[in-house]
Amino acid sequence: AILAASIGLVQNDIKKVLAYSTVSQLGYMFLAAGVGAYSAAVFHLMTHAFFKALLFLGSGSVIHAMSGEQDMRQMGGLRKHLPITFITFVIGTLAIAGTPGLAGFLSKDEILHSTFASGHPILFGIGLLTAGMTAFYMVRAVMMTFAGELRSDPDAKAAHGHGHDAHGHDDHPHQDAHQDEHHGHLHESPWVMTLPLVILAAGAVCAGWVGIPNLLGGGNRFGHFLEPVIAKIDGAHAAHHELSHGAEWALLLGSVAVGLIGMGYAFSLYRRRFDGGSAWAQRFPFLYRALDGKYWVDELYESAILRPLARLSRFLWKGFDDFVVDGAIRALGWVTELAGEGGRLTTTGNVRSYALYFFLGVLALFWWILR
Repeated sequence: AILAASIGLVQNDIKKVLAYSTVSQLGYMFLAAGVGAYSAAVFHLMTHAFFKALLFLGSGSVIHAMSGEQDMRQMGGLRKHLPITFITFVIGTLAIAGTPGLAGFLSKDEILHSTFASGHPILFGIGLLTAGMTAFYMVRAVMMTFAGELRSDPDAKAAHGHGHDAHGHDDHPHQDAHQDEHHGHLHESPWVMTLPLVILAAGAVCAGWVGIPNLLGGGNRFGHFLEPVIAKIDGAHAAHHELSHGAEWALLLGSVAVGLIGMGYAFSLYRRRFDGGSAWAQRFPFLYRALDGKYWVDELYESAILRPLARLSRFLWKGFDDFVVDGAIRALGWVTELAGEGGRLTTTGNVRSYALYFFLGVLALFWWILR
């Protein structure tokens, strides 16, 4: 959960942000399963399906409008041109960030509550930190994509360049006119794309209402619904401690506060500059490189698995396959050819030779019998 969330903090590809977010949320589900809160894990799986599908389809709408561009550094200002996509994307962001009343808040709070009540404060802290990271990178994605002004014109970039002369003057005076023209080309996606966004946005708001906890007067109907198919494991439930209402409220308000802090900090960083996190990147270059490089997992995988496997495959190809397998086949062919050459010597067509072979065969037979 925390590994993927930290990687998502610095990703600039809008789909990669959501992809690592998905891995992080799966970690949340396994956290719930690990402490015996199986219904909470399934509950978060259900609510996550709504707001993550909403966010992925929303990113698809953005990419469609941007002619295939996925880099958020080349976006900005799309809220004016894609109003339905913007509103629904914000709803999905608020849901995954744990905004009270929305689907993600209820399922995530259930996981955090179960983790703390099962006697795992460290895991609870990891889940809480992950919630703050989730709120941060999702608001960051919203600000980089929809706030400010459009930073790139794919059509103009292909047709023109953009630069300034030595005096700082724009060397392409028609660039702004072309930029305005491209802004006119930016438009909301067709209804076949926006209608699913609206439906999923409604689910991102309402899907969690079937699991409102007892603390908020809901009775957790989703948990009761799953009781017939969830095994009662004594070891998992024995460590569960009943919390007082005050403690439950403190956990709930604490998770809300962490989400608000993450959202507010991202908003303050990216409100004026799309690269608002560059100061942190300069201050902690190694950490930024680690996050941007995904902790070098791909490089480690390549050096520890892919390259040794390629070397082994090359050895088996050149050494074993060429020398042993092909050599055995060639040897078998050589023996067969040699046997044929030897047999060909006996087929001379000479009757006296055949009579000699017959006579020698009779002598050998008599020798075998008399032996």
